[in-house]
Amino acid sequence: MSPNKLSVDLEGHTFKKLKELVKDPTTPPQVLHQIYWMFKDWTICADIAENPNVTSATLQLIAGDEDPWIRAAAAESSKCTPDLLHRFATDVSYTVRNRVWRNPNTNEEDLVMIKAMRWIEKQ
Repeated sequence: MSPNKLSVDLEGHTFKKLKELVKDPTTPPQVLHQIYWMFKDWTICADIAENPNVTSATLQLIAGDEDPWIRAAAAESSKCTPDLLHRFATDVSYTVRNRVWRNPNTNEEDLVMIKAMRWIEKQ
């Protein structure tokens, strides 16, 4: 499917249909990538980040987004690499750092750093 044809097809989808598409484990990685570029909604990005077909390249793009809610969605992903989690651990946004804190894949060093810097909400 050509990128232009894909764009036309996606533009006709309702938000609910897009959510179903990004949650579908059979959605191809290139389609997830295209949806990210077209619909930078944090709830869509959270589902893209959790899709088993998301590529590290797409997660890297989500990680660099200017919207902290979108970065937080990537930081919470079980597919987030240790390098990305380390990058998120020093993010300017409390929300992003808090998602790193809650991610079970975050290494001990990053957890200690976040806690030492008091960069999480006191429990």
